[in-house]
Order: sequence, then structure tokens, then C-alpha cells
Amino acid sequence: MRPFRFRLETVRRLRDDAEQSARRDLAEQLAKREAHAGALVRSHDALAAAYASARVFDPAVAACAEAFVERRERERAAAVSALAVQEAEVDRSRHDAVEASRGLEVVTRLEDKQRAAWQRNQDRAADAELAELALTSHRRTQRFAS
Repeated sequence: MRPFRFRLETVRRLRDDAEQSARRDLAEQLAKREAHAGALVRSHDALAAAYASARVFDPAVAACAEAFVERRERERAAAVSALAVQEAEVDRSRHDAVEASRGLEVVTRLEDKQRAAWQRNQDRAADAELAELALTSHRRTQRFAS
């Protein structure tokens, strides 16, 4: 009995590697998104603190406080923008992971079908061999019985 050999094993391995790579990339992008979300929360808190510290009545300090608030607003806007860009990267990475998974699934299903067909052929060959042995044995017993 010859062992099963899937002729597209190299393709299956490549697609498996591609799927694993896409999953790792997705995990990295999700971690980056969490970092950007944390930065957004921190910038929001810093902006709130800047607004609270800007309530001064000294005109000399008020200009500095206003500049500080404006800088914190720009930082918050940059954090919002960075998070939006990262969300797009997560979506792209998720799409790539799904496509890689589908590609691997196609090859895996083909391998399963080929393995099942191989097994059916092996079973038929074994059944035919057993039938031949049974027939030969039956003929021998009849020859000796006569």
C-alpha cells in the first residue's frame, strides 16, 4: 500500500505560512490600535488638565496658558487622526487575514477530498485482494474436497 501524497503540499505550506503571517500582522495592528487609543485617552486627559490650569486671571500667564491649551488641542487632534489611520490599518490587516484563511481553506479542502479518494481506492484494492484470496482459498478447498 503506497502512502498518500498530496501534490500541492508546497502550496498548502505556503498558504499556511501566509495565514500565520497575516494573523501575526493583525495582532500587531490591534496592539498598535490599543496603543493609539491609550494615547488618545491620555491626550484628552491632558487637554482637560490644560483647560483647568488655563483659568487664571493674570494677563501675563493667560497668554501662556492659552498657548498651552492650543498645543494640547493639536496633540489631541493628532491622536484622533493617528487612531483613525490605525483603524484603517487594522481593517486592511483583518481583510488580509481573512483572505489568507480562505486560501488555506481551499487547499485544505482539496487535500481532504484527494485523501478521501485515495482512501476509497485503497479500500477497493484491499477488498479486491481479499476477494481474490477468498476465491483462491475456496477453489483450493473444493479441489481437495473432490
